[in-house]
Amino acid sequence: MNRTKNFVAFACVFLGLAIIITACTTTQEPLEVEVTRYQVLEVPIVETRLVEVTREVEVIQEVEVEVTREVEVLIQPTPEGAPGSAENPFQLVFIPSFPESLIEVRGGFLVEDLEAQTGYNFEIIVPQVDEDIANVVCSRPDTAVAMLTPQQYVEVREACNVFPAVAATRFGVPFELGMLVSRTSSVINVFEDISFKKVGVPSFDDISTYQIFAKDIEAAGLPGVEFVEYGSSTSTLIALLEKEIDIAAAIFNPPIMPNGREAWNVNEDSPEIWKELGSAPRRNPIGFVEVAGGPAAGGYRIRDLRASIFDSYPDVFSETKVLLLSDPYPNDMIAIGQSFPISAFNPVLNGLINHANSDACRQSMCAADFYQWDGVQPVDDGFFNIVRELNSDD
Repeated sequence: MNRTKNFVAFACVFLGLAIIITACTTTQEPLEVEVTRYQVLEVPIVETRLVEVTREVEVIQEVEVEVTREVEVLIQPTPEGAPGSAENPFQLVFIPSFPESLIEVRGGFLVEDLEAQTGYNFEIIVPQVDEDIANVVCSRPDTAVAMLTPQQYVEVREACNVFPAVAATRFGVPFELGMLVSRTSSVINVFEDISFKKVGVPSFDDISTYQIFAKDIEAAGLPGVEFVEYGSSTSTLIALLEKEIDIAAAIFNPPIMPNGREAWNVNEDSPEIWKELGSAPRRNPIGFVEVAGGPAAGGYRIRDLRASIFDSYPDVFSETKVLLLSDPYPNDMIAIGQSFPISAFNPVLNGLINHANSDACRQSMCAADFYQWDGVQPVDDGFFNIVRELNSDD
């Protein structure tokens, strides 16, 4: 009986151990699964971190773009390609108002002198037509030195903000003037007396002898003024002397003052200042019309257009009087590109002034068959406001 009980107890113990062993063996499989799950969970964590790294690379790319832009601003041309060098010369831009061969010859003297004065290189550019001027000048903002009419300057200034360097002088002034002349015997003495009068003008296209006067007459509201076109200043003056018209419009060139006195001033001096001497004008042996022996003798040299008919009408100065002058209208000018190198600006500007005011100019800009300048004077943009005012009336 006891053996049976012992056997049963032993069997139960053995069975229990087997169950425990089996249980322990079974619990190891979930642990392997958990490890597998842990490893699987690590995969998305790695992928997430890779995505973040990709974003960091994008930030680096943005920084590279900014650095590239900074480099573009800081990069300067090499000395060999700098404006004014042999590879990138400054350009003297001439308007196509003269034969190109003449521009090459006369402009060539200017190029030679400027290169000798400044040490920079220059070349001549001639656009095919006037309408190309703005494009040519504006496309060369760091090298262009342009010879322009007042109207062209205003247009190019508006297009690309060129700098007004100098205006040409003729008869010693950087502008042209028109004059209204009446007979000395007439009762036309002031501007308002023009009402209901016949005025002879050289051409309706002329600015200083027609357009400015017409604008002023209209602005003043003077009624009944009749303009008649005669073709030239001398023709209008002759028509006045022949009593075909009441008033003649003609070109006015300032008189040469006595030696030692300042040049005639449009804002201060009378157009007939020479009358103060009480001496009649005379033609001197070399052809000038002078008063009291001319400037060297303390007198004057008369240069308004009445002098051109003095031989045919010797009483022209006693029989006529200058009623008034027009507002000054600018002469041709030289403009410089808006990005012209600062280091070169003054040398080039001074070179232009020195050349135009020297004997060398007689071979270039001052030549009788070219621009007929007698010098240049510095001007500012406001000098050209009258051009804009006339344009606004169109």
